[in-house]
Amino acid sequence: MIHLVSMFRSGHHAIAAFIANGRHIADPVDPAIYMAGIEGEIALWPDQTPESVESWIPCDDEVMIVLRDPENLFASRIRAADAGISPPVDWPYDLILNNSRTSRSLTADIWQTQYDWAIAHPKQTIVFPLWHADESYSRSIASGLGIPFNAGARDRVAHDGGGSSFDGLAYDGRARQQPVNDRWRLMQHDIRWQQMVSMVRVHDRSIFETWS
Repeated sequence: MIHLVSMFRSGHHAIAAFIANGRHIADPVDPAIYMAGIEGEIALWPDQTPESVESWIPCDDEVMIVLRDPENLFASRIRAADAGISPPVDWPYDLILNNSRTSRSLTADIWQTQYDWAIAHPKQTIVFPLWHADESYSRSIASGLGIPFNAGARDRVAHDGGGSSFDGLAYDGRARQQPVNDRWRLMQHDIRWQQMVSMVRVHDRSIFETWS
C-alpha cells in the first residue's frame, strides 16, 4: 500500500488519482477510513509528518511525500481558508480553517519537516509543481511506480476538497492549463502569506524546477 504524505492544498488528490488511474484501482481512502481498517491501495495523510505515518503503518507499506513549493502552497491554503473550504469533517487537525498566526506557524513547521524529509528521500518524493508542468517528470514518476503513463490523467481536477482553491472545478478536463505555479502572485501582498513564507527555510530551490 502507498501512503501519500502531504499538506492540504498540495495537489495530493491529483497525484493520488494519477497513481490510481495507472494502477486501475479506485480512488484513495482518507486516513480515518484507513485507520478504521478499510482495505485500499493508496491512503492520504495531509498535514502529517512522514515519521509519524511510518510509526502507524505496517513496515512493508510504502511512504511517499507530495511536496509543493511553499509560496504557492501557502497562497492556496489562505485562499481556501478565506473561502471556507474545509478538510474532511472527520479530520482532527483543522489547520486550514484556523486562520491564526499560531496555526500558520504550525503549518509552516509541518511543511518544513516534510521538505527536509523529501531532501533526504528523493526517490520517495513527488514534486507537485514539476509533475504538473513537466511531462517528462510525470513520466519518470509513472515509470518509478511501475505504472503506464496516461497524459490525460493529469488533466483531471480532483473533486475532493472542492477542487482548486482558486478555480474550483472549472479546469476539470484541462487541469494542465491551470496556473497552479503562479498562485503566489495573488497573495504576495497578504501579510499572512508573507509571515508563512518567512517561517520556512528552503535550502535548495532547484528541487521545484529540476529533480535528480
